[in-house]
Amino acid sequence: METKEDFESLTITFTFTNGEIRRSLKDDLELSDPALIDDYLIKHPANTAYWNAMWQMSKSRVEKLKYRLEVYYAELDKNLREKALEDGEKLSEPQIKQLIISDSKYRKIKEQLLDLQEQDGLLKAAVEALGHMKSSLISFSSNLREEKKGLPRFYNEEKAKATLRFNSDMKEKKEQPFTDDELKRIREIHIKKNQEKV
Repeated sequence: METKEDFESLTITFTFTNGEIRRSLKDDLELSDPALIDDYLIKHPANTAYWNAMWQMSKSRVEKLKYRLEVYYAELDKNLREKALEDGEKLSEPQIKQLIISDSKYRKIKEQLLDLQEQDGLLKAAVEALGHMKSSLISFSSNLREEKKGLPRFYNEEKAKATLRFNSDMKEKKEQPFTDDELKRIREIHIKKNQEKV
């Protein structure tokens, strides 16, 4: 799997041995039409699963390339020591390290690893952003449901009960549960106050 990023549109192209997939993270994160909240809620798990799968594949590729780099480092280290021993030279640890990191194949693998780590970071950020989006979608849909019931957007029934209890029952100092009629009155008061503000 190979990737190319287009940071303007947040489009990532995944290239596999049998083809390529272009996917826009921006499209998966953008909530452009609140009227389609149900569609976003339905598609969100699939989007999250997709980006999570891409991230897991990326993490696996990073680990495999790290292992490949370690193996190549060890082989090169062994070969350099054996050659120095054959030639009767004594190489210090810093000299061996310098010879290894200046090796062209080692540098190429290291650059591939750095590119994969960058991609891995982008995919991790995508998955985290989708987690934040989930919370936003839940909150937004909850607010919409409350609005459909005729309640103000940020209506808090517990606060309304406490306010009504304080105002109406202060003289009697009683704490009793509200009846359905009282709850209906609370809602009407809050709706009326909210409409007066508009």
